[in-house]
Amino acid sequence: MRFFLALLILTTALLATAANAQTRLRAPTDSKWRGSFLAGYDFTVSGNVLSRAEGSILGLPTTTNGVKWGDAYGTPLAFGFDFAYANTQLTEIFGRITLTQADGKSLTIGESGGIPLLAEFDSYSEFGVLGGYRWYFPEASQFNLLTPYAGAFFGLKYVAAVNADISAPAAPFAFNNQELYSSGFIPSVGFNIGLLYPTTSNFALGIETGLTYQLSPKSGETDFNGSATGLEKLSSGGGKIIIPVTFRATLKM
Repeated sequence: MRFFLALLILTTALLATAANAQTRLRAPTDSKWRGSFLAGYDFTVSGNVLSRAEGSILGLPTTTNGVKWGDAYGTPLAFGFDFAYANTQLTEIFGRITLTQADGKSLTIGESGGIPLLAEFDSYSEFGVLGGYRWYFPEASQFNLLTPYAGAFFGLKYVAAVNADISAPAAPFAFNNQELYSSGFIPSVGFNIGLLYPTTSNFALGIETGLTYQLSPKSGETDFNGSATGLEKLSSGGGKIIIPVTFRATLKM
């Protein structure tokens, strides 16, 4: 949270200073290559890490509630590097490498025999390689200073195994280190929009958001899989929709 507030204050100060600037950012013309460092947060607005299920454990009637990714992991911190080639004055082809991490939380996910059923989620991490196309709109610049842009992308993300300890403290069972989803590559697609503000002829700062859809990882091997508990579909769907908020520092090369 402190990191987010610091970046927000920095961006606000930057936009206030922009009123005195005299330059206007366009897509690169003298240099066709540029690189960007990215840092921000991924806000998961849709998607469950655990599905609703009904069954029994050791003869105890058990019900689990749907658990959202955001409830299990909060708002993950995301970093990335973006490298782009300007094929025209106002468009560019880009590639992006991303790293996303979050700490897991402890939650009540249902009940077993009238006793609260708990899950303690391990940390979450993913590594992505994306590619896409970006359009700049300098004719829409505010005060001839801020250049808006839009882009679309597709790629793959490698998601590490999603594990959790599932237990009912007052019941005679505990399922430790359950692999809800196995590690592997999953497709990701989306679009982004943003604003860039040049601080020099070769350097710019900006902010970016958009929408990302990420398919579900493959269900892992848990003690519920292949069992007659009725809970084998606990992690049967894990797709999610993300709204990223990203701060960008760009350097022409």
